[in-house]
Amino acid sequence: AFAPGMRRDIEACVATRAGVLLADGRRLDVVDLYEHRGDVDLASGNLHSRGSLRIDGSVHEGMLATASGDVQVRGDVLDGEVMAGGSVVVQNGVLGPHARVVALGSLHCRHATAARLSAGQDLFVADQAAHCRLSARRIELRSGRGALLGGEARARESIVVRSAGSAGAAATTLIAGDVVDSAADVVRATWQDELLRQRAARG
Repeated sequence: AFAPGMRRDIEACVATRAGVLLADGRRLDVVDLYEHRGDVDLASGNLHSRGSLRIDGSVHEGMLATASGDVQVRGDVLDGEVMAGGSVVVQNGVLGPHARVVALGSLHCRHATAARLSAGQDLFVADQAAHCRLSARRIELRSGRGALLGGEARARESIVVRSAGSAGAAATTLIAGDVVDSAADVVRATWQDELLRQRAARG
């Protein structure tokens, strides 16, 4: 489906405004890009963006970054939260028991420890996930160590890992073909709850 920032020409899709492309499997649009130079911390406060958001640093403990489009974090998510109406890319890790990343589109990160990661589409971890709760349409850990150590992975379609569990690690649960707890529904409900909370806070 085309959104207001795009139109179909005879042989091509044409942007109707300046911005960045948002393609999340449901729509094509051109949205604003907000660039935050530095960390999301007490000095910056929480970030909320209409359009897409690029964070040059990390998202720190207790902080929240949300965008209606895509989110790119060039550092880590360190016990903070990231929520996107599009896709999320975290160049490094998602770390800590309070770390949470929610994407209606796909989600990519390098590694994760003790975090919660939810994607409406595909979830890719480039190295390993330890003691995490993962939910998505498809979950893949095929590069680097490709290891899933402890925690739980729930996918509606498939889970592909190079290794799962270890002799000394905590229990590792993999659930594929998950129809009881649809990751897309959980992500959508979480995102909608967050938008309602933001609107209420603004009064």
